[in-house]
Amino acid sequence: MNSYKIVLVGYYGYRNFGDDLLLLSTLKILNETGFEGEAFIPSPKGLDSVISEMPVSFKISQIPRYNPISLERAIQRSAITVFGGGNLFQDETSTRSFLYYYFIAKKTLSYGKKLLLLSQGFGPLKKGSNLKKLSKILSSTNTFAVLRDSVSFRFACNHSINAFGGTDYGPYCLRLSKNDAAEDKGLVILIPKHLNYATEILNTLKAKGFSKLCIIPFQNHREGMLLKRLNQIASSIGFLLTPPPRSNYEIADFFQRSSLIVSERLHGAILAMWLAKPFIWKQNKKMMDFFSSFEHTPPYFSTEAESINRAIDRSKSFDYKSLSSAYIQKLEKTIHLSKEVLEKIFEKRG
Repeated sequence: MNSYKIVLVGYYGYRNFGDDLLLLSTLKILNETGFEGEAFIPSPKGLDSVISEMPVSFKISQIPRYNPISLERAIQRSAITVFGGGNLFQDETSTRSFLYYYFIAKKTLSYGKKLLLLSQGFGPLKKGSNLKKLSKILSSTNTFAVLRDSVSFRFACNHSINAFGGTDYGPYCLRLSKNDAAEDKGLVILIPKHLNYATEILNTLKAKGFSKLCIIPFQNHREGMLLKRLNQIASSIGFLLTPPPRSNYEIADFFQRSSLIVSERLHGAILAMWLAKPFIWKQNKKMMDFFSSFEHTPPYFSTEAESINRAIDRSKSFDYKSLSSAYIQKLEKTIHLSKEVLEKIFEKRG
């Protein structure tokens, strides 16, 4: 594998906690397979601080994210394009986002190169034309996929014989000590996405006896104003505010100390699940798809205060340790599958 080059694709370089974890975990997987070639990563400037957290034995070259000539040249020079985690094939954010990743996938296959989708989910896809494009990508015999939820896996199996079921491998890069941290009984962590129903969430938490609050924005490049406004609301309700942690590893430490995590983002829920910490999550399609892969669904809520109240009550009796064990088993299987598929692809080219 030493002489090969790859293109590594994801929503990288935007100070998004979940995507940072996926990048670092993908780099770790590549390193553990013995890869010593070169990885081209399309990204904006500023990725160095993230990749420095995961020392690897191969060369990493950043290329302009939105330069089609640079992208095509990197694809031509590489043996394989790896989509490293996330729901990249979706048009909920914008059709433009879907078409960006579709362009890379289509170009990869047009040059007869292998396409590997690792820790991927699909959707939401609102346009039928985009669904057809994704189906065509999956139908190629050069496309391989390890999917992170059962819904995406079933869809992929309708079009591909190279699809495997797995889970999201975001926390794989962390490898924290599982020693019990001192729990702060009054501390709740909020991973926000919207301001719309923040008052309902915060009022319900206060009524349930939580006194300390740490609000952690997972998309640091976008959520400065959201954090400021939420802190204002929380202060007016009477919460004692704890400043958010700065690094990926500090976030995990904060999770270990908390008594409850309330997450509107997928990787907030996944990290809590990995650590076997009590958490509740905001219902949406991506998270519903993900948790459908597990026998028991952890407590979730909609926008109504009563729904939040019920989720908090249910969190007191839910078996988070069993859920964590089930996730860790899926995680270990996913890492093994990802390495196995990578190694087989490179062996065939050898």
